[in-house]
Amino acid sequence: MPTLSQISSETRILVKWCGITLGAVIFLFILFKLGVMTKNALYPTPPPPPTVGYNKLPQIDFPRQEGSKNFVFYVDTVSGKLPNFPDRVSVFRMIKPQADLLALKKAEEKLSRIKFDLIPTLVSKNVYRFTTSSPFPKTLLYNIFTSDFTLTSSYITDVNVVSGKNFPTDVSIISDIAQNFLSGIGALPTTDLDLERIKTELLTINNYVLMPTTSISSAQAARVYFFQNNKNKLPIFYTDPNTSPINLLITGGKDQPQVVEAKFTYQEASDESETYPIRTASEALDELKNGNGFIASNPTKKNSISITNIYLAYYISENRQNYLMPIVVFEGNENFFAYISAIKDEWISM
Repeated sequence: MPTLSQISSETRILVKWCGITLGAVIFLFILFKLGVMTKNALYPTPPPPPTVGYNKLPQIDFPRQEGSKNFVFYVDTVSGKLPNFPDRVSVFRMIKPQADLLALKKAEEKLSRIKFDLIPTLVSKNVYRFTTSSPFPKTLLYNIFTSDFTLTSSYITDVNVVSGKNFPTDVSIISDIAQNFLSGIGALPTTDLDLERIKTELLTINNYVLMPTTSISSAQAARVYFFQNNKNKLPIFYTDPNTSPINLLITGGKDQPQVVEAKFTYQEASDESETYPIRTASEALDELKNGNGFIASNPTKKNSISITNIYLAYYISENRQNYLMPIVVFEGNENFFAYISAIKDEWISM
């Protein structure tokens, strides 16, 4: 029968070997993890290829323009270098309006809220003309399929408008008037618009012409622009980088402020997406230098441009499109902007 001394000795030996075994296991585990980390650092596993599930994509619908080859570009970013882009970006399918047999009736109900006549005239497929004569002639062209519309009027002939009677003295009130107008006819997509980015351009009426002004005390009108939320953490750009296809002109009036002009062209992207390979910043710059870019803004008309910022964005045309596609934005001094399609050419239908 083992003595107490023998049991104690054997227990110490067992604990010793258990400790050695545990230490060896921990050491081997750490060694294995270090090996995996070293392998991944030296020979990283390549990511799966872009999904390209929509096959070849259509070309981005930039407006036609001439003279885009007569520029000289210099890189003048903060770092002095070009940015590093990811190798792919998501392309989203756009939401298509659904056909509705009651579309005309619904449009009539909406526009009756802003005092337009309920006997519209068919102008073209899906587009109807609504009119009102109070307080001055107004015409609203409304697409009953897409809900896009354009409002025009002879506001410039109204003495109350020109004099600025009842024009708001607070920019926030002007913004509220624009939002309430859109909301009143069911055209304010609050989940897709960034209401913190609303842009209000103050205007004065001089010899029946709208002119910019910096002071609300001298303004008789204001144009309000609405911009869509970022998508996939990238901003959305339009044909004009300084404006939006959703905008309203607010003026004074006999009894209260009013909307006298409006343009509402809206397209929304779904969450359905596929990834596509994109150009590097260097490749995009070469495209720009070769005259293949769209010059979105160049108010100074200069041909020698310093590029101060380069980044990815999405582009929405004023024409209907099937996909929300990425662009490379080149931003320069004095409000210069140029766009290049970001998707590599082999995935674009030429």
